[in-house]
Amino acid sequence: MARKPSSGIVKPNFPDVQGLASQATASAGEQVKDKVDEAVVAVQHLYGRSAERARGVASEVDSLIADNPYASLGIGVAAGLLVGVLLGALIASRD
Repeated sequence: MARKPSSGIVKPNFPDVQGLASQATASAGEQVKDKVDEAVVAVQHLYGRSAERARGVASEVDSLIADNPYASLGIGVAAGLLVGVLLGALIASRD
């Protein structure tokens, strides 16, 4: 019987390396999942605080407008006029 000539390259067989790699991947996946869960909780907390503050500000503005309707109207008109003048100047400077 004739033997096949050897190429001289020895291919090691490391079955444990694949197991270690899958464990490392699973561990990294769990760490990523834990970090994402922490981020979700933090964002939910931040959203809750922001929504609560927005409701408080809206309530204060609503009561201020109800107490001073004409002053509020004047401020709104003045703000609109100012924005209009600034936009007009910006458009005119581009031409």
